[in-house]
Amino acid sequence: MTAKTKRKKKMTPAKRNLYVDIGLLGVFLVTLAPDLTGLTIHEWLGYALGGAILTHLILHWKWLVATTKRFFGKMNRQQRINYAMTFALLGAFLGTGLTGLLMSDTLGLGIGGDLLEDVHEAGANVSMLLVGGHLVLHTKWLWNNAKRYLIPKPVIKALEPALAPVRINKRK
Repeated sequence: MTAKTKRKKKMTPAKRNLYVDIGLLGVFLVTLAPDLTGLTIHEWLGYALGGAILTHLILHWKWLVATTKRFFGKMNRQQRINYAMTFALLGAFLGTGLTGLLMSDTLGLGIGGDLLEDVHEAGANVSMLLVGGHLVLHTKWLWNNAKRYLIPKPVIKALEPALAPVRINKRK
């Protein structure tokens, strides 16, 4: 090896989180369409989604612990909303996942019933709304990291004029 041998770059936490989050969103969206995938694939995607959600929580564990410790102390409104939304989303995912597992013919118990189906569907609908809110809360982080890691620099340069904030001069 020569001195000029390139060292392998370590993936930054932001880049890793971006990739995990994009994968999580993709699996979530496809899982929402059981008519498109068929029931068996829907169920397997649901299991994969559970693993991806667990990975997401592990990657954000330090934030979760730190935010829990200071929740009743000094914290800005967006952080409180994000924290509450995280737990609401976890609850919706758990409700959807557990009912899905109970109804599953693939790995679950194969228990049917209108109540389970209604809870499963309600959980999926609530999850959809909460994922949308979660994305809105993290728009700035998503955009900044997408520009940094995913979108080629020439594309960003070409889009800059259209994406520049509009400045309005106030007259006195």
